Amino acid sequence: CPILSDRLDAEVLAAVGRVMLIANYGVGFSPIAIAAAKARGIAVTNTPGALTDATAELALALILTAARRTGEGERVLRAGRWPGWGPTDLLGTALTGKTLGVVGFGRIGIATARKAHHGLGMRIAYFGRRECLPEVARELDARFFPDLHQLLAAADFVSLHTPGGADTAKLNDAPALAAMKRGRYLI
Repeated sequence: CPILSDRLDAEVLAAVGRVMLIANYGVGFSPIAIAAAKARGIAVTNTPGALTDATAELALALILTAARRTGEGERVLRAGRWPGWGPTDLLGTALTGKTLGVVGFGRIGIATARKAHHGLGMRIAYFGRRECLPEVARELDARFFPDLHQLLAAADFVSLHTPGGADTAKLNDAPALAAMKRGRYLI
């Protein structure tokens, strides 16, 4: 039962005795050499969807922390430097009515968008390999951007939900970051 930090590459799989099943303790298969397992007749399982809501909630926690400056406020308070309330102290940014740009509109991206739209009143824009299902687009009043840089220019907050790997390694490069408006948030 490997976890994300365990690497079961072809060399490791060749060194183990008789194995019939690898039950990955996680959503993906990234730590496991799938082709090597298949060649040895080893079934590989995972837990798809188990972390969708938890990951979306963490993305929202990061959005809220950045927008409302809660991390900064907590550090000021713990350091004993809070002078008391002031009308503009740690004011932060409202989320209601702001545009959340979701890069990668799979299970987790959609769950994040749902929570942001329904719970926080945010507008939703997204970039992905394809447009989402029409019923999801209607539910979220979501706008599809076929060009990443256009999405980045339009969004107030951008939340990244793409898988790791060669296909996405340079997706958020210097030109992509330059496309974002000044003062915007990247999660």
